[in-house]
Amino acid sequence: MSRLSIKSYFRLHLPVAFTLLITTAVACDLFIPSPTTTPAFTATPRFTPTPLPPIAPNVIDRLPARGDEQRVTDPIVIYFDSPMDR
Repeated sequence: MSRLSIKSYFRLHLPVAFTLLITTAVACDLFIPSPTTTPAFTATPRFTPTPLPPIAPNVIDRLPARGDEQRVTDPIVIYFDSPMDR
């Protein structure tokens, strides 16, 4: 085996070294995460409760009771479980 001169050594190894250097530089740039922007602050909307639908009133009591006789002039009285609008 003959020894290579410095000139021929660089001719053989310089392209390989240059290729490795470029490949390493490109690979390092690919794995660096790009900077992200911080999202702007937005105010959180306040909770507003949805009003409940009105509940139908229930009849609690009535006069006259079922089966009782009543004169035509006597009033019919009905009691509900919630106040009624007039």
